Amino acid sequence: MGRREICPCCLQEVTKAQLKKHAEEAARKQSIIAMGGDSTTPAATLRVLPITGNDIFASKASAPAPTLPVDDSTPCPDISMGSPPPVPPPYPIPRHSIADDDFPPDVVEHPHNPQVPEPPDYPSMEMSDVEDSSETEDEDQGRVEGEPNLNDFMDWEYLKQGKYCLLCRLRCIVGLRCISAGNLTKYELAICRAFTFLVRSQLTKEQYPMIQETWPEISQFYSEHVLRSKAQALAGVEPLRFDCCVNSCVCFTGHYASLEKCPRCNQPRFEVGSHGKKKPRSQFFYIPLIPRLIAYLKSPPVASAMQYRSQHQHVPGSFRDIFDGTNYQALQSAPITIHGEPIDPPTTYFQDPRDIALGLSTDGYGILTHGQATAWPLILFNYNLSPEMRFHSDNLLALGVIPGPNKPGDIDSFLVPLAEELFQLAAGVGTYDVLSESQFILRAFLLIVFGDFPAVSMLMKMKGVNGISPCRSCKIKAIPVPTDNNRTGTYYVPPSTDLTGLGRSHGELMAQADLVDKASTKAEAEMFSKEFGIKGRSILSELDSMSFPQSFPPDFMHIAWENVTNTLVTLWSGDYKGLDEGNHKYHINKAAWKEVGARGAASSANIPSTFGPQIPNIFEKGSFMTADMWSFWVQFLAPVFLRDSFEKPECYEHFIDLVYLFGLCLQRDISAADVDTIRTGFINWVDGYSRCVRFIISDLLTR
Repeated sequence: MGRREICPCCLQEVTKAQLKKHAEEAARKQSIIAMGGDSTTPAATLRVLPITGNDIFASKASAPAPTLPVDDSTPCPDISMGSPPPVPPPYPIPRHSIADDDFPPDVVEHPHNPQVPEPPDYPSMEMSDVEDSSETEDEDQGRVEGEPNLNDFMDWEYLKQGKYCLLCRLRCIVGLRCISAGNLTKYELAICRAFTFLVRSQLTKEQYPMIQETWPEISQFYSEHVLRSKAQALAGVEPLRFDCCVNSCVCFTGHYASLEKCPRCNQPRFEVGSHGKKKPRSQFFYIPLIPRLIAYLKSPPVASAMQYRSQHQHVPGSFRDIFDGTNYQALQSAPITIHGEPIDPPTTYFQDPRDIALGLSTDGYGILTHGQATAWPLILFNYNLSPEMRFHSDNLLALGVIPGPNKPGDIDSFLVPLAEELFQLAAGVGTYDVLSESQFILRAFLLIVFGDFPAVSMLMKMKGVNGISPCRSCKIKAIPVPTDNNRTGTYYVPPSTDLTGLGRSHGELMAQADLVDKASTKAEAEMFSKEFGIKGRSILSELDSMSFPQSFPPDFMHIAWENVTNTLVTLWSGDYKGLDEGNHKYHINKAAWKEVGARGAASSANIPSTFGPQIPNIFEKGSFMTADMWSFWVQFLAPVFLRDSFEKPECYEHFIDLVYLFGLCLQRDISAADVDTIRTGFINWVDGYSRCVRFIISDLLTR
C-alpha cells in the first residue's frame, strides 16, 4: 500500500489518488455553492490569501499591497440560495473602525449570536481506512432527521433553514473552520487531547509507539506523523514554505524571489529530479502570526489574560515592565504610520485596549552534539500577557526555524513574511472579540528585539562587537590590538566612564545606514560601514513602531550571567585566554577553587529545587553551567563561598558590589533613584575593574 496522507476535507487517511479526487470534488462543489449553482463557474476566491514575499523595500508608489491570511471569523451573511457570498477584496488599510452598527441587518455575529443556533454536535467520525475510493456507503445511514448530511457537501435543505452558516460550511470543506472547543466533535477533541499529550510529554519517536505496546487495548492508535497531520488539519494554520539557500545564506523572498542561485555562495536553488522536475534544495517553514492572534481572542481564558497591558497603570518614576519605558509611552500619543504615512482615520498606537505588543528574539543553537552546524529559531513574545506568563513555553509564538547549517547571511530575507504580517496588523485586521462579543479591528506592533550581541547585531545589520564602532547604543571607538605578526587582530575598547555626547539616535543611525545603502561603489559602502559600524538598513527599521537603538536593549541574561560572570570566573581561576594576573593578585588558587566547587555541588542536597537549579561542581564541570545556574550561584552561593578565597580583600568587595548591582537590576519595581544608583554604580565598578586589569591591557598594547 502506498503512502497515505490526511485529507483536509474529511480528516481521513487516504491515498494520493483519493486525496486528489477529494480535492477536485471539494473545489467543484465549493465553486457551485459560491457562484450560485453553475458548475462551470470558476471557484470564488477563498478568505485566505497567500503571502507573496513582495519586496518591502520597493518604493511606496510601486509596492503592491501585501496579501496575507485574512481572518476567517468575519460575521457570516445569511445568504439566500442563489445569491453568491461576497468575495473579500485584498486587505486595504481600513478607512474606519468597525463598530456593531457598521454591519447591515442581514449580517449576524457567528458563532455567538444567540439568534443563530449553533451547529449540532455531529456524530463522531470513525477514521476507518479507505481502501478504494469507488466504495461508497449509504449516505443517510445513522443520520438523525433534521441534521445535515455530512457526506454531502451541498445539503441544500439544511442550509436553507438558516441554521448553519454557508461560509462556515465552505470552511469546513477546506479545513478552515471557525473552530472552538464548543463545536468540536468528540473525535476531534480526542485528537486534540492525544496531540497535547504528545507535545507536553516530549516523548521521542522511539518512545511514543511503546504506548500501544503497553496498552494494546487502545483500538485507535495513530502514528506520530498521522496524529500531527490530523492536529494540523484541525488547527487550520498551515505553515508557509519559502525556498532558501542550502547554506542558509538567504531566503528567496523579496528581491531574491526570482533568483535561481544564491547571490552569496552561488549554490543552486533547485535540484533536478529523475523526471526532470525542479525541487527546492532547502526550505524555510514560516508559521503565520495573524491566525494565531485571532485565535487568542476567541479563547475567553487567553483573551482575559491578555488584558494585562491595558490594565497596567504607569507610575511616573517607577519601572515595572516594558510599558513604563520611554518608547511605549511615546507611542501611546503618536499616530499609527506605515512607511511614515498615517493610516486613515488617524489612530494612535495602542488606542484600543486589545492592541497587542510583541517582542522578537532569535539565537543560534547547535544542531548536532559535535560540529559547528547551527539553526536559528525566530520567536515572538506576547507582551499583553503578564510577566509571569509571557515567557512560558506554552505562550511563545514560534515563527519558524532558519534551518542552517550556517548563520544566516541575510536574515532580513527570512523576516519578510513577518514584516508583511506586521504591516497588515498595523493597518488592522477585522476579527471577533469573545469577551465583548463584538467585531473590532485587531492591531499588533513589534516593540522590542533582544538576544545576545551577535544575534542583535545581525538583526540590526550592525558590524558587532569586533568592529571599530562596536556599540549599537553609543559612538565609542575601538582600537586594534596588534597580533604577534603585527597584523590587526581584534579591536579593544579602552575603559571610559565619560560617555557624554556619545549616544546614538534613531535618525542618526538611519542616515548612516542610508549612506551605506546608497554608496556608489562597494569600497565606499565598506568605508562607511567601518566608520559607523552599520551595514545598511534593517528590514525592522521599516516598522514605524521600532526605534533604533532603543528597541534593541542589551539582554541582561547574556551580559550578566554568560558574559560578565563567566569572564570573572575564568579570570579568577587563571583560565582566561592564557593571561596571568601580573602583580595584582586576584587569582584564586586551585585548592580554594576545588573547595568552592565541592561546597557548591553539596549545597544542592539542602536547597529546595523551587529556589533554583542544581549546581554542578564548578571546579570540575564549569562548562556545564547555564545562565540560570550562574544566576543562582552569583546571588546566593558565591558571596558565602568566596569570602576568604581571595588573597586581596578588595577583590571580594569588588565582587560584592557587582552582586548588589545585579540585585537592583532584578527588582520587580525599579525606581528612578535606583536607575541613578545602577548607572553610577556600574561606572564605579568598571573603573575598579579596569584598575585590576590595567597591567594586562598595557602589556598587550606594548607587544
